[in-house]
Amino acid sequence: MNNSGPQSLFELFADLENRGIPKSEHYKYIPGFLESKSRRNHYPVHAVFELTPLCNFNCKMCYIHLSQDQFNKNNLLPVGVWKKIADDAKKAGLRTLVITGGECLTYPDFEELYIYLASLRLSIAIMTNGYLIDDRKLALFREYKPKIIQISIYGSTEEAYEAVTGVRAFDKVYQNILSLRDDGQNVKLSITPSAYMKDVKELITLAESLNLKYGVNAHLFQPRENTGRDKYDLSPDEYLEIYRFISTIHGEELKPVDWTEIPDSNHEGSQHFGLRCGSGRSTFGIRYDGLMCPCLSLSHITAEPLVVGFDQAWRQINREIERYPLPLECGDCIYKRRCLGCVAIHKDAALKGHCDPEVCERMKKLVHEGFIPLNHLC
Repeated sequence: MNNSGPQSLFELFADLENRGIPKSEHYKYIPGFLESKSRRNHYPVHAVFELTPLCNFNCKMCYIHLSQDQFNKNNLLPVGVWKKIADDAKKAGLRTLVITGGECLTYPDFEELYIYLASLRLSIAIMTNGYLIDDRKLALFREYKPKIIQISIYGSTEEAYEAVTGVRAFDKVYQNILSLRDDGQNVKLSITPSAYMKDVKELITLAESLNLKYGVNAHLFQPRENTGRDKYDLSPDEYLEIYRFISTIHGEELKPVDWTEIPDSNHEGSQHFGLRCGSGRSTFGIRYDGLMCPCLSLSHITAEPLVVGFDQAWRQINREIERYPLPLECGDCIYKRRCLGCVAIHKDAALKGHCDPEVCERMKKLVHEGFIPLNHLC
């Protein structure tokens, strides 16, 4: 186990003082310290609960969504089981929780479960498409305020929404976003570009006009095999066009780098093991079927907390991620500190155990275009 860095808040504050950081700024370093300590010691402080694979939309590129026919007659986990998982996780150190799906608001006992989770004093984020927000949900979130409500938006018109989701939902979602915003909720918008989304720039312009935080997802995950879907992702050049548009909106001046100055990726790397992110180290996901995984995008690594208990399942996930082989080329790559790719993207590369060449191509183009300065690679 790597025990580098401060081991206590006392050591952290002493280190900050030695570095000349004003005491009034010390609080800013506490979250990073706690996260680092949680990862080093494998405390399960963050979780994602995938309540259901079902959704009221039918987004063609979704990596989780199952239709009613695909779901067959499998039952969703009863609300009591979710409560038990939450209780066990809380005892083990859980502090923050993301509730997602499918569409989590379609879970039959969502309200009961949400109130219970709020009673555990967890910091809760809700990921939703926003369509099912009504007066009852507004009242619920007003009484038990989540830390954030993240709404995925799929178009700037009814026609654009229908092209991606199969549902003409723009007007309703837009009004629900305004209702949540005006109700004082912390709303963040999430834009997921795909081959089906033809109005990304218009959608970004709309998000800017709402004076809300928003993010543009940098990739699509390969859908799970049981969905029967494909990911329909954009090319690196199409993503770069989106980034250029956002930079123009914000008045950012990019300084392109000549191709001759851009270093090659190191493709003579040695094999490295163990995830570098928080997945399986401080974070876990619980799928709709009750299986635990390091994160929902690495759902092929699983343990069974409902069979062996939460603590044993968590230890099993810890062991799995410590011996997880990273793509051969990534271990000593000069771009690894700024690379947009995670192991969940690379795991579906054509050559198993290797990186996805498209990720490498995009990193070099980001440097070439000036989005990532050369001196930020080291």
